[in-house]
Amino acid sequence: MSLSADKKVQLKKGDLLFKKGNISECAYILKSGTICCFLLSEDKRVIPVTMYMDHGLVGEEASFDDNASYIYHAVALEDSVLVKVPKKDILAYLEEAGAWMRKILSDISARIENTLHIMNEHKIVDQRLCGGISLSTEETKIILDAISKN
Repeated sequence: MSLSADKKVQLKKGDLLFKKGNISECAYILKSGTICCFLLSEDKRVIPVTMYMDHGLVGEEASFDDNASYIYHAVALEDSVLVKVPKKDILAYLEEAGAWMRKILSDISARIENTLHIMNEHKIVDQRLCGGISLSTEETKIILDAISKN
């Protein structure tokens, strides 16, 4: 079975890819650009989860269960091109691989979500998650503007 990853998504700098809590319909393969995945604390502090530059798989954690939602926000920090991979294709592929594979990935995803919840609750920022890169004041503003528009 092959995945149907053929729908391009083009984002402009400051565009929101998805919001935490939105029901996932797909994962995204980043082909070019920069996507910042982050949490937002109650006091509107940006807590980076990870940053993808020119490659990476974004939003996959929400692709292993039928009604799973995204566990963080994702915003383009520069013009970006991604390819959509529909969740239904991911689930069908995992079923072919065996139910145990879907269960393992679902459990890993739940652990990641729990870790992110703890990071957000305690406002933990760890630059290692973003490859040692800190968000600039401009990037933080881009992120906050994107969230406030949506």
